[in-house]
Amino acid sequence: MTDAPPATMRAIEITPPGGPEVLKVARRPVPQPAAGEVLVKVQAAGVNRPDVMQRTGSYPPPPGVTDIPGLEIAGTVVALGDGSIQTRIHKVAGNAACTSAEETRRFLIGAAKDWIDKTIAESGAPDSKYGGIVVWDESLSVGIKKMDKQHQELVKIINCLVENEDASGRSEPIAQVLDRMTQYAVYHFETEEALMREYEYPDYESHRDDHTQFKMRTAKFCLDALQGKETLPDELLSYLRDWLTHHILKADMKYKVYFLERGVL
Repeated sequence: MTDAPPATMRAIEITPPGGPEVLKVARRPVPQPAAGEVLVKVQAAGVNRPDVMQRTGSYPPPPGVTDIPGLEIAGTVVALGDGSIQTRIHKVAGNAACTSAEETRRFLIGAAKDWIDKTIAESGAPDSKYGGIVVWDESLSVGIKKMDKQHQELVKIINCLVENEDASGRSEPIAQVLDRMTQYAVYHFETEEALMREYEYPDYESHRDDHTQFKMRTAKFCLDALQGKETLPDELLSYLRDWLTHHILKADMKYKVYFLERGVL
């Protein structure tokens, strides 16, 4: 930890929405970290697409979020809010007898893990055999509103399985999931492939092959449902989570920059 932070700081403000000329350097009070938060002395900040959209007035900050642009930062933690994991570890570390930097690093990693495990255990939240609910956030966004909206439908399908963990292969929730998977495969893939053809996306063929595999797997799941396959719910969720991780977060993210550079939003 460093010395106490100053009372004010320099910040980049967006005055009226517009071009880069609306960005102004201003003085603001240094914020105080709330419970569970830390205060960071910023050494570098990354400006990405949402920041640019905010500057032009097309992406207002969510309620309770700072209007200062720069969603990604690196720096030094200079103050800790009550209840933050850093506060707890800092107190524990102060009583530790570590003889080297490496020993201190390992101790802090272990303390962090212990605190996280203890917090989860104390929460009393029931664990689904399928894992937790998937929460949509900026990390899942490909930067194209139409695509994000369609990807959110896949997240809803996954959560439907999580919320109905006792469903059987012949149950109504599973039938609804398969119906929504079929619709997703039709309208989302057609939209995505049309956009790729229009802008001559170089990895179009590989992406279309992935879509074909999804359609074939969905057809197989429908057949399994007709036959009352008992393991169908587990297989469905496993496949959809894998699709979310390996297709959306990897294959789809490859076209994010390509389309944004061409003004597709």
